[in-house]
Amino acid sequence: MTSNDKMRDLIGCLKKSNHAGVMTISDSVMQDKKRLDKNNMSFSEEESEEKKSKFTYDKERIKQTWNEKASELGLPGIRSITDTVEKGLVRLYKSYLKMCREVGKEPNDMDTVINGYIEHGYKPTKWAMGENPEGKKFGIATALTQQKIDEILGGQ
Repeated sequence: MTSNDKMRDLIGCLKKSNHAGVMTISDSVMQDKKRLDKNNMSFSEEESEEKKSKFTYDKERIKQTWNEKASELGLPGIRSITDTVEKGLVRLYKSYLKMCREVGKEPNDMDTVINGYIEHGYKPTKWAMGENPEGKKFGIATALTQQKIDEILGGQ
C-alpha cells in the first residue's frame, strides 16, 4: 500500500469498479531468480570463484607452518584459512610493506613474510597460552591482531 492519499483513492476506485483489472495475471508475475545482491555473497554471479585478491600466498604452506608451531606450543591448529585469518594475513603483509617503505628496505614475497612471522616472529603471550580466567588457548587469529603485528614488526 502507498502513503500517498491520491494514489490510495485511485486504487480504491479501481478496486470498486474493476477488481479483476487491478490484479496481476499469475503468468506475468516475476519469478524468483537468483538476485545479484552485492551484500549477500550466496547470490553472487561468481559463486564458484574465490574472491580475487592482489595478494597471493600458499595457503597449504601457511596451514602447515602454523600447525607445526601450534603443535609445539600446545595451541589450537587450523584446518582452513578462514576470512578472519585471511584478513589478518593481508593486514600483516600490508603492515610489512609499509615498514619496508619507511625504512627503505626491499620487501620479500608474501609467503616468506608470513611463514617467517609465524616461525620466528610470533611468540604467544602467557594469556594466549592459557593463563587466563577461562584457561582458553588462543590460536592464529590472536597471532594476527594488529597490536601483535605492530609489536613484532615495530620492535628492534
